[in-house]
Parts: sequence; structure tokens; C-alpha cells
Amino acid sequence: MTKDDHFFISIDKDSKLFHTFDIFPDEESVSNVKEDKDTDELSIEKDNKEIKEVGFSEILQDSVYAMNLYLRFSQRELANATVIGVNKSYKVIYRYVRENGSLREDLSSDKKSIYQLNMGKISQFKLLNEDFLLSISNIRHLPQVMIMGLISSYDHRLARMLKLIFNLKPEMIFTSDKEIKFSDLVAFKSIDEAKNSIIEREVEAVIRLSHRQQFDWMHNRFSIKLRENLPQWSSFIEVCERRNLFTHTGGIVSNQYIEVCSQNGGVGSDIAVGKRLTADGDYVLESAISVSVVLIKLSYVLWRKFIKDEYNDADRKILDISYEFIFNYQYKIAGELLKFSIGTINKFGGEALNRQIMVINLANTIRLQGGDREQFEAVLSKEDWSGAGDRAKLCVAAVRGDIDLVASLMKKIGLSGDITAENYRTWPVFRGVDLAGIFGKTFEEVFGEAIISSKFSTAEVSLTNLINASHENDTVSPTIN
Repeated sequence: MTKDDHFFISIDKDSKLFHTFDIFPDEESVSNVKEDKDTDELSIEKDNKEIKEVGFSEILQDSVYAMNLYLRFSQRELANATVIGVNKSYKVIYRYVRENGSLREDLSSDKKSIYQLNMGKISQFKLLNEDFLLSISNIRHLPQVMIMGLISSYDHRLARMLKLIFNLKPEMIFTSDKEIKFSDLVAFKSIDEAKNSIIEREVEAVIRLSHRQQFDWMHNRFSIKLRENLPQWSSFIEVCERRNLFTHTGGIVSNQYIEVCSQNGGVGSDIAVGKRLTADGDYVLESAISVSVVLIKLSYVLWRKFIKDEYNDADRKILDISYEFIFNYQYKIAGELLKFSIGTINKFGGEALNRQIMVINLANTIRLQGGDREQFEAVLSKEDWSGAGDRAKLCVAAVRGDIDLVASLMKKIGLSGDITAENYRTWPVFRGVDLAGIFGKTFEEVFGEAIISSKFSTAEVSLTNLINASHENDTVSPTIN
């Protein structure tokens, strides 16, 4: 067994708290980890210090993690929470009625069971019934709470980015017309503390603006067009305004909602002042997609703008993020990010290899979403693949469904190349491939093992292919990572 055959997972022993699982590739990584410091030590000054030490890459990754909580919750947990929450309250009250009452067969029917309880039990019954009704009400409002949390999460990440930018470019706020009272200045222990306070106030002032005004402010202050190639703009503004309704009016449409949405993409014909707007799982999902795309695109553009010598790092980070979305079957988001980043590289420059990988992954997202051959071929045909390496050619062939060429390149690359057996099993470019056909047979010839472990039955192999096929309307693309 080599060092590459295993990895390590760290689990905190403090059972009183919930913790994430940390994954480490080797023993050295485990031993290099330092114990977390008490979070109570954090202060504004320390927070700003950490902002300077944390770059756009970390903020981007944190943004993806935060948005994924909403993307995944909206698809799975929202339905589960509705069933589990109501069912739990229902069982409590149903058990109380059965244990404290007697079934009246004479009053019951095929559709209803009637129980008789003593009046002394009515107070407790009312309390339990109120809890039951409250659980129904809470679950009904859960999507609205999620929308409020989604926008708050966006605001927090935007604030972190602005702090980072102001620490990188302090001259943007410390202009000749910036004034500070002497009485305020002497209250600070150091110049750095005064600077951090001014940055904090500047960021707070921007975050207090409406989301449309925030973009106007960044456009003017940063001299950059942020709404170009942003088809999510109207849906982003709409969810921000609907969040305001949920927060301040309980969802009742106001004149401001109508006005702002009309100026930024339009309002549905059935929307009028006084109507109550709600949210459901589908709305939360679409909103999470729009906010995620806007936040990630914004981070990417600002990174390239303010740290110009890291533009390749920014491109590679978008590659990693889009692949992560693809791998997790979030094709729509991945496609939007890839189209945007390809356009950015075409306009402002970047490494050709990064662009090639983006093109392959974009074509694959189109394929996996059920797009016809003309659509993904239009993306691939814009590139000259004749000079590309075998790795890129293999992935292009996989997207095009040219399994004979895939098999040929697999043999050519063999065991000496940088594509492992696990890559062939997991890369999304190979999703939908018939594992029992030429692809699977060539894999076994090259690697000396079946592409599906022998412990799985033929039926299970067929099921795997069926699952691959079933995901083709919401699947993932492979990145040559």
C-alpha cells in the first residue's frame, strides 16, 4: 500500500458541539494542523487583520460553501422538513388523544375516528394543538426565512470583499475630502485601529444601500461595468426586493417593489400592490442559483480587477468551482460561470490551457443537460484541438460520444499517463458511457481490473448506467482537473 492509497479524517471529540469533518491527504498535513483558537477572542481589529490575510480565493470558496447550503437544502431538506416537522407534531397530539380518551365507534366513520376526552384534559389538548398549528405555520414560512438568510449571506460575503479591496487599495477611501473628528481620532490606540474603523464604516454604508445602488456604487468607485453579461440581474434584484417584503411587510407587495422590479427587468402581469407574495421550494432553488451566479461572477471580476497578477489564479479558481458544481449535478450554475469566464479570458486575456478546459466543461454541461449535438458541438468547434494534448483530446472525444477514439486514446495514455483509473470512473465527461461496452472493456484491458468492482452484480451495473442516464437532464461536466 502506498501513501496515495489512504487519507485521514479528523473528528472533534467535543460531543457538545457540531463540527465539520476535516480531510487530510497525508500524516504530515495532520500534524501541521494547529488547534483552533477561542472564537471569543475575535475583535473588529482582528477581523480586519484576517481579511488582509485572506484573499479572493478563500472568499470565493466560502461563498460557494454558503450558497451550496441553500442550493442543497432547497432541493432536499425543504420537502423533508415539511413532512417531518408536521408529522412529529401530529404524532404527539394523536398519541395524547388516544392515551387520554376513548374511541367512540358510534360517532366514528370510514374517514374519521372520534375520541371522547374528559374536560380536564382540554387545556393540555389546546396547548398541543396550538403547537401543531404553529409547526404548520412555521413550515409554511420556512422558504421565506431561507430567502432572507440567502440575501443576508450574500451581503456578508460582499462586505468581506469590500474590506479586502479597501485594505489592498486604502487610497480608495482615504481621499483628501475624507474627514475624521479629532475627538474620534484620539480615542483610537493606533493608526491601524483608526484605519480599520473607517474601513468598517465605509463598508457598512455600502451594505446599507439597496442592492441596485450597491452595484451603481461599485460601478462608479471601481470604474468597472458589473452588469454586462449578467442575465441573472433581473431575477437577482427581484429576490432582493421580495426579501425586503418578507422582512418588512410580511410579503405584501409595495409600490417600491413594483417600481424597482419594473426598472430592472419587469414585473409579472399578475403582481399588484397589496397582493401577498410567498415562496416555495422551486422559488428558493431558482433564487439560490441567481444569487450564487451573481456573487461568484462579482468575486471573479473584482479579483481580476484588483490583483492583476493573479488573473490566472482567478481563472483556475473558477475552473475548480465550476467543476465542483458539475460534479454535484449543478449544471446550470456551472454553465453560467464557464460561459462568463470564457468571455472574460477572450476579452482580457488568460492562459490558453485554462480556456480549453473551460470550453470542454461548458460543452459537457450542455450535453448533460440534454442539449442536442449541435449545441455542444458549436462550443467545441470554435477551438482547434489538433495541437492539444492527449488528455484534452480524450475529454473532447468523450463529450462528442466518439467511444472508439476514447478507447484508442485510453490505450495510448495507458498506465504511464496522468489519467488514473479513478479518473475514468469519476470524471463527468464519462457520464452516460456504456460501461459494459467498448469503454469498459478497454478500461479492463489497460488497468487489469473491471471499471465496476466485482462485488457489484450485473443488475447493479445496469442500475449504475440507468442512474447516469437519468441524470442527463441535470448532470455534471468533467474538468481536466
